[in-house]
Amino acid sequence: MVKNITYLLICTIFIGAVFFISCKEKINIPPVFKLTGEWLPDTIYKNGYRIYNLDSLVEDLDDHDSTIVWSISSGPLLTTRLIDSIDGNFVKIEPIRNQTGNDWIDFTATDPMGARASKTCQVYVIEPICSLTINNIRIPRGDSVKYKKDSIIVYQNEGRLEWTVSTDTIYLTNNSSSPWIRFYAKSTPASTAVYFNLYDPDNHVHFNRSIPVEIY
Repeated sequence: MVKNITYLLICTIFIGAVFFISCKEKINIPPVFKLTGEWLPDTIYKNGYRIYNLDSLVEDLDDHDSTIVWSISSGPLLTTRLIDSIDGNFVKIEPIRNQTGNDWIDFTATDPMGARASKTCQVYVIEPICSLTINNIRIPRGDSVKYKKDSIIVYQNEGRLEWTVSTDTIYLTNNSSSPWIRFYAKSTPASTAVYFNLYDPDNHVHFNRSIPVEIY
């Protein structure tokens, strides 16, 4: 009798373990959008665009990032394009040209077994501020002046601003290979200008600015 009970108990435990493992294997955990770490900022600059790594936006415990299928839609102010590369899944988000305002983007991540997660983000398309702090430059003939770059331009993302500076080489030359920029005036009096071509590689926007220069 005791042997029969023991045998039945062992069989019950074994069958229960097999059933549990079988059920566990069939459970599919859906993707989950991360609440911390890299996420979409709520602003995009007018006439720029942003590229985001979608693999960093969700977490799926039982599927690899590369197996997640993405579906993205947006409101009328934005265009979106999925980019599949060897480095992962990316999305390019770009505003309609010359438009500003509030809009939205819907993200849906679907794993290979069909489980999905969705998230809606509010996005503000704004006019970036890139202004000069200097109205004009005056340089004595044959002399030079020096400015620190971040004292000339006011910009929200100035640490990432890339500079190209050009001048009228007949009257003025420059050295802009450092955080400082120096303008050298030649010996002839003149009214000329300095031209700044500025590029923000994070937001992919360009700015063209100029400052009048008087050589006296």
